Amino acid sequence: MTENNGRVAELIKKHLLETLTETERVELDAWMSESDANRRFFNRFEDKEYVARELELMSRADTDASLSRTLDILGVEKKQPVRLVWMRYAVAAALLLAIATGGYFWLKARSGNTPPIAKNTAPAQDVPAGGDKAILTLADGSQIVLDSAANGDLAQQGSIKVQKLNGQLKYSVGHSDDVYAAGTAYNTVRTPRGGQYELVLQDGTKVWLNAASTLKYPTAFNGRERIVELTGEGYFEVKPLTPKGGQGKIPFKVLVPGGQEVEVLGTHFNIMAYKDEPLMRTTLLEGSVRVHAMTGDQKPTLLAPGQQAQISSSGAVLVDQNADVDQAVAWKNGFQIFHNADLPTILRQVSRWYDVDVEYQTKAFPEMGLDGTIPRSVSLQNMIKVLELNNDQVHLKLENNKIIVLP
Repeated sequence: MTENNGRVAELIKKHLLETLTETERVELDAWMSESDANRRFFNRFEDKEYVARELELMSRADTDASLSRTLDILGVEKKQPVRLVWMRYAVAAALLLAIATGGYFWLKARSGNTPPIAKNTAPAQDVPAGGDKAILTLADGSQIVLDSAANGDLAQQGSIKVQKLNGQLKYSVGHSDDVYAAGTAYNTVRTPRGGQYELVLQDGTKVWLNAASTLKYPTAFNGRERIVELTGEGYFEVKPLTPKGGQGKIPFKVLVPGGQEVEVLGTHFNIMAYKDEPLMRTTLLEGSVRVHAMTGDQKPTLLAPGQQAQISSSGAVLVDQNADVDQAVAWKNGFQIFHNADLPTILRQVSRWYDVDVEYQTKAFPEMGLDGTIPRSVSLQNMIKVLELNNDQVHLKLENNKIIVLP
């Protein structure tokens, strides 16, 4: 089962209200078996004492009429008499669940304890999470704002058709099945801070761009090699292609200007190459890639699945043999995962995703790194609360779209 917060919430709510079908029960069981964190998250809403405590915080004058209105809001059909006492608990738990998936969540703190889930009393000032936002620049210089463009055809460039389909930018050969369509026209997709976007190149390669990133690519590849340029962060699923005649494979290269060249033959990998990060990181999930630092004199480094190449500004290459792959690609899957991360590293990511600046009023940071798994869908105020819950030495304030790090 895919990690879909809305679907999981719906399944748990149906379980609590005893409306779960057998098929949905199998789906929920599969999700719970994926990890201990999932199981702990589910169990919290079956804890009657926990629900009772939270229910006490709700209106104590809850009448049958108000309960009925709540059931209507939750979309529960009352086709048969319900046990009112348990239903009150179930409704309370379902409401807490909606709060949890909307802003609070299980947190893998060092202690292994899950902090209490509180009501989402969002303050007046808050910043929503980022979303699908990008600008497409065509070969003639014209621009299309993708987040506001309607689904359908966007442009025709020679034989190449550019379309937006369900939030995804897709290139395809409009008049031929020939994937080696000739052409040297280049397009660019740029995501702002607070944006991300997915696209499918003319050869079938899929690319996910993180916030504050740019991808430059030809509208069609010439059949000899495939070269794109990346700044920021991108996840690639490269489609292997055989040249005409069937000998070998057509190489795919990702260039990071002034940084590195990554050559692949057909693989899944992530490149993080922001200018404000101390290292460029290429993490391999599947296949093989050859990483070559553009500065320094080191030879190209061949990576195997599960490894990460880390390149410093001097061109030195360090290979992490057992890279945290889940952490590297968490952003693409809708999460932010931190393992023993320092506060500045986390806030650089937060700054890009929420489109806010960071001001430091202290240089004293927590000695202990932060750990956590956080949905990228949470608002900034909830993100701040979680960071503070994770470590009592973290003190943050949101003011005028700026995170202030307090002493």
